[in-house]
Amino acid sequence: HVVAQSADTFVFDRYDDNGNLTAESVMRYQGSNTTVLKDTVYAADHSFSVKVYDPATGAVTHQEKHDSGGKLIYSQDDSATAHVQTNYVNGIVSQSATYDASWQQVDVLKYSVAGTLTEHDYLNANGYHVIDRYDPATGKIVTQGVFDAAWKQQSWTTYNTDGSKSVILNHADGSKEIDYYAIDGHAYQIDQFAIDGHKIGSQMMTM
Repeated sequence: HVVAQSADTFVFDRYDDNGNLTAESVMRYQGSNTTVLKDTVYAADHSFSVKVYDPATGAVTHQEKHDSGGKLIYSQDDSATAHVQTNYVNGIVSQSATYDASWQQVDVLKYSVAGTLTEHDYLNANGYHVIDRYDPATGKIVTQGVFDAAWKQQSWTTYNTDGSKSVILNHADGSKEIDYYAIDGHAYQIDQFAIDGHKIGSQMMTM
């Protein structure tokens, strides 16, 4: 079945033997050239997927997957410089991941069922992996982990509800220290640990 959308754009619908719609294509005719702009494929359970194409290059620029009730469950946007993949639960974004042109992950956002941010994973200026976790009820950060390119933990910060925090710093030789900060941001205590984990020193800082 063919329906004209405009002078040069048409919709082609395809059906199975039982009369069920199985696919729909939006196409553009310009002289002897035919360009596919959009494809939609329908499954037997009424779920469907969508692909949108760049009319100049034919590359897929946008994709969607919908469940049998028509709700969006996945989308993907692609360009020459980046790719973004997004998952949905009940129409609400649950996770959005961004990749560079070579599909190296650079950013991930995770959300609660209510749509509030729970985690942000990204690369910092040093190329280290950073994982920020948030309290979905307040939106405040609760922990931050920093890892090197091989995912070896460099530091772990815990943020307390009163505004104070503690920072675990892992040293290259296997030893570590824990720095404690007051609500005004000043360090007031540093505990030092040997590579076997036992405490070897504690220093109280002048406020």
